Amino acid sequence: MRSIVLVVIATLLVGGCATQAQREYQRMELAAKATVADSTACWAKAYSSAQWSALKGKLPDFHDNGLPPMSLLVDRTKPTEAEAAMLLSFHQEYVTPCRKLTLNDIGNVHPSLTAVFAQAYANSDAEYAKLVQRQETWGEFAQAYSQEKQRFIAALDNAGGKIQQQLDASYRYEIQQRQAAADAFSNWAYQQQVIAALNQMAQPRAVAPPALQVPQMRTINCTRYYNTVNCTSY
Repeated sequence: MRSIVLVVIATLLVGGCATQAQREYQRMELAAKATVADSTACWAKAYSSAQWSALKGKLPDFHDNGLPPMSLLVDRTKPTEAEAAMLLSFHQEYVTPCRKLTLNDIGNVHPSLTAVFAQAYANSDAEYAKLVQRQETWGEFAQAYSQEKQRFIAALDNAGGKIQQQLDASYRYEIQQRQAAADAFSNWAYQQQVIAALNQMAQPRAVAPPALQVPQMRTINCTRYYNTVNCTSY
């Protein structure tokens, strides 16, 4: 389960950007990591239990993504009464609490994932109940569990694709709104420049003072002839 969740979230994180959609990507990534960490710790306790030690080799690994070994798939024996009691104890003390924890956590990644996990757990428990009641063999349970896991992976991939589409749509919408806002702001700034230019043209022009009239310099030449004086200027 741990690698499946991280692969789905990693796929969603491709091509992020600093928008609301990108912030949601990042939030989902943190929530997915927390989900995997909680699940890993819970199943570590389950696999260290006395029940698992007694049942190991007869049950598939509930926390691993691989297929059950062939030796288990071809096992045609059914649980003994003691093993059936051990199965019931293991499920009540470990399987149910770990799955409940995962359901609580996975909803924080995205609400739609809760339904995918819950349905897979319900289908798995239906087969587990048959095993506890000794209605099927160990191999039949392993085969049914393997088939259910494949359906779960397909459903999880489908849910991840829908989440991706929603986030992509949100991203495109926000980018369009940002561009529209930038265009409108640019147009507003241009109109402000036009108005400023019109306002400058409407201002009264300052009247220049009259030019200073500088008197023309003249040369005066005077001559005297007896009692007569003649002057000329140029």
